[in-house]
Amino acid sequence: GFSSANLYRRFLKTLKGGHPMMILKNKLKEMEEENRETLAQITSAENKKELSNMFRYVSSFPLSLYQTQIVYKDLLGMALEAERQHLTLREKLGIEPLAFCDDIIESAGPDVKCEHFFKAVIDTMHSFAFYYTFSYFFFYSMPAEWGISVAEIILFALWCGIMNHLTKFWAGRTALKSGTLRSKIPHILFIFLTIILFIAVKKSGVGHIYAITGTGWILVLIVDTITILSTLVWNRYISKTE
Repeated sequence: GFSSANLYRRFLKTLKGGHPMMILKNKLKEMEEENRETLAQITSAENKKELSNMFRYVSSFPLSLYQTQIVYKDLLGMALEAERQHLTLREKLGIEPLAFCDDIIESAGPDVKCEHFFKAVIDTMHSFAFYYTFSYFFFYSMPAEWGISVAEIILFALWCGIMNHLTKFWAGRTALKSGTLRSKIPHILFIFLTIILFIAVKKSGVGHIYAITGTGWILVLIVDTITILSTLVWNRYISKTE
């Protein structure tokens, strides 16, 4: 029929070219979930640690996110086979994990730095939309007039958008390097910079300066709508890059 519910479902299918729930998920997320389930089947702590380090290292390079998950899936398959043969993953590979990963990276497709940047923006928007909506309904009891402060923009842009992803990048590049301290430095630095950033924002008083003001529920609606539409665009992009 032509009920509003049917039209809405058709609209979602048109956007995603598939099941309506794809508004929330895409093939990349599905593969990530499959890989997590496979990882749970691995019993060796040593192999799990090796897999984690290899995945973090490969993920720090500008490969396609979907391609990175395929590489991870192959590594998980090798780890499962190694356990059946009573071997470690390192023994199964036959070479050093770093050399193995470098071979994969060299034979991979073209760089897709823009894809990683877009993913970082989407993740930051999700975090901000959740924080902003939750704050409006539960922390501030739905005020009639509200806004987005300069402090919120700084914290989410610098902390979630830049510092967090730079830390992951640095931690990934050092994941297969020798020395445990070296791999912990990015996380230590992230904690230190986070403390400095919060103190600086608190001292400056920008938390009381609003970059955008307006009717509360309209601002929440705008933030959530932009986030949802951006997610749809991202999901559509991923469906075309598989």
